[in-house]
Amino acid sequence: MKYTCDCINSLFFDFNCVKCGCSNTYGMLYIVPFEGNNFDIEKVNSARAEIVNSFRAGIVPDKCRNCYMLKEDKDGKIDEPLPKELDHLYISHWYHCNCGCIYCCNRGVTKLKITPEPKKSDYYDLLPTIKYLCQEGYVGENTRITTIGGEPTVLSEFDEIMTELTKYTKSNIIILSSGIQYSQAIYDTLAKGNTELIITIDAGNPVLYKKIKRVDAFYQVLENVKKYLKANPKNKNSVYFKYILIKGLNDKKENLEECIKIAKETGINKMYLAIDYNCQNIGKEIPEQWYDLYDYFLSVKDMEMYVYDYCQQILDRKKIF
Repeated sequence: MKYTCDCINSLFFDFNCVKCGCSNTYGMLYIVPFEGNNFDIEKVNSARAEIVNSFRAGIVPDKCRNCYMLKEDKDGKIDEPLPKELDHLYISHWYHCNCGCIYCCNRGVTKLKITPEPKKSDYYDLLPTIKYLCQEGYVGENTRITTIGGEPTVLSEFDEIMTELTKYTKSNIIILSSGIQYSQAIYDTLAKGNTELIITIDAGNPVLYKKIKRVDAFYQVLENVKKYLKANPKNKNSVYFKYILIKGLNDKKENLEECIKIAKETGINKMYLAIDYNCQNIGKEIPEQWYDLYDYFLSVKDMEMYVYDYCQQILDRKKIF
């Protein structure tokens, strides 16, 4: 049996390395040390080739075992040469944010600091490498882009990175944001018609929002969302809410109902439901009432409601990995 993975032809830029896009599950398919200087695509390709050859031989690396992104290769896709153009590019080389979500592992890296104004990454500038990848054909019209890690609006080179990438790709761009700081670069990227902006809201009222986010910005977020929705009015799903369930804090049905109500009033037509699965929760049992919350969430008829694949995997296992 041979295997394949959706992220085998992706690059994930982390604070000290380039790795594969599965870093948020069990591990990573390969790691190449990187600190922003002298990016060497050949080292990346060489490391990736070892994993590809393992998949072709039916061998699953330890860190890939049980990952929901690992699939049986039934059509021989893994035997085909990998294209030069990347499938996916993840930008995650900074950790600062303009809120302090109580569940966020990044708060340990930033020593619980909240960063309200744009600053450079503590580790390296990514823009030169982005320009190289674009100019050399590694980023093309089919390359998907995802920004994760810290808050993009407090990364000083974010605007330039997005300007460069949108010159080349016509594929899906996903931007994760707190929504606290309005960004013209995000608005302009949304206006191109191939971008999704995910605002992690986690609450339907300002009191609960402040408990979770550690900042008083609930209504500010809603006003910015209304502005972003005007960027691409033909696509009602280009801006949507993400709601992360946190045990004992926002995981009652009335909490979720309240957030859905606010979403509708703001103009949001789409929501994702997720689970707080940070490192402190690994191995813990899933609260039984979460199953009822998922059933309720997916039963909402007048909005598009989704559950992340990893969340469904967690529910099926009845514990956090």
